[in-house]
Amino acid sequence: MIKEQLASIISFCTHDLRFLDRCIQGISPFSSQIIIPVCDHFYNGKPEDLDLLGKIYAKYPQVDFIEFAYSEEEVYGTPARLVKGAPGWGQHWHNSARLVGSYFVRPEIQYVLFLDVDEIFSGGFEVEDYEAIRFATYWYFKRADNCASVFPDGPLLVKKCLLTPELLINEDERAGMFWKIKGKKVREYLGNEGPLVHHYSWVRTREECLAKVRSWGHHWERDWENMIDREDDFVRGYSYRQVEPFWNPLEEKVELSNEKKSPLCKVTPKDIFRLEMAQLIKN
Repeated sequence: MIKEQLASIISFCTHDLRFLDRCIQGISPFSSQIIIPVCDHFYNGKPEDLDLLGKIYAKYPQVDFIEFAYSEEEVYGTPARLVKGAPGWGQHWHNSARLVGSYFVRPEIQYVLFLDVDEIFSGGFEVEDYEAIRFATYWYFKRADNCASVFPDGPLLVKKCLLTPELLINEDERAGMFWKIKGKKVREYLGNEGPLVHHYSWVRTREECLAKVRSWGHHWERDWENMIDREDDFVRGYSYRQVEPFWNPLEEKVELSNEKKSPLCKVTPKDIFRLEMAQLIKN
C-alpha cells in the first residue's frame, strides 16, 4: 500500500477514548491523512464533553478533527424526513459521520478506509486493484483474551472516486456500502497470518458498556441495558476460545494535558449541503 494514496476516517466519541491512541498508532504507518469526524452530541441527543474533546484535539495535532453539529430538525446527506427515535435514526448518524469526513479527504487520496475507533490494525496491506475491501477481524467479547472462533468483517476500504452521498447514507452502513459497490472486491480480507484487525467493541468496563448502549446509533434496537451483565455473547451469539491478548484495552491508561485546541473545522447540515452542491457543480 502506497501511504500517500490512503486516508483513514475513524468513527469516534469520547466514550471510546481508551481505544483512540492505539487506533491511531495502528493506521498511521499506511495513512497519509487521518480524519476523525466527531459529533457535538451523542446520538441519543445528549451533549458531548466538549472540554474533553478540546484536550483530545490538542493531543493529536496530526489528525484532522471535524466537529459536526447534531440537529433533530435537519439531517446530513438526505432530503428524507427522519424522526428521532424511529428505526434508521441511529444508523443515519453513524453514516453522517462518514459522510462529513469524506468531504475533507485531500485531492490526491485514492483510497479511503472507514473504521471504528475500537478496530485496531496490527499491520499494513496491499490494495492491488480492488474497488472495495472488507477486513476480517479478531472479535473480542468482554475480555481481551476471549476471541470469537470466526473472523467477521469490520473496516471498509473504498476507492475514493466511488464515494457519493447515496453510497454513504445506507441503512446497513458499511456492509450496505460494500454490497452496492460494483467491480472487484473482497470480504474477510486476511493478512499472511490471519486477520489484520482486532475489534474490541465490547471490551470495556461495565460503566463504559452502559454509556455505549445508551448513546450509540443502535441504542433503540434492543433492551441492551438488561443484557450487559450476561457472560454469553448477547450481541452476535458467537462461540469463543481463549487466546493470548494482542492488547488489553482495560489496561490502557489515558493521558491528556490541560492544553486545548479547536477542531480543524466545525460544520452544520447546511455547510455539508453547500459542499455537496459545490462538488456537483464541479463534476
